[in-house]
Amino acid sequence: MLNCRQVTDRASDYLDEALPFGERVQMRLHLMLCHHCRRYLRQLRAIVRALPGLPKTAVSEDTVRQVVHRLKNQ
Repeated sequence: MLNCRQVTDRASDYLDEALPFGERVQMRLHLMLCHHCRRYLRQLRAIVRALPGLPKTAVSEDTVRQVVHRLKNQ
């Protein structure tokens, strides 16, 4: 089974469904047992969902506060 470091290193590939079957199974097993990694994955998903809505120019401090607020309230 994967450890937390391995899960965080592979989290992006997991969300992109780019992991081989065996690693995907190991990820799921680890995520069933580790609430810290589940929370990390939820936060990463939230970031991925938020990115398309962000402006492509400089980001205001208000926008940064809004994103941080949304992440904290997952």
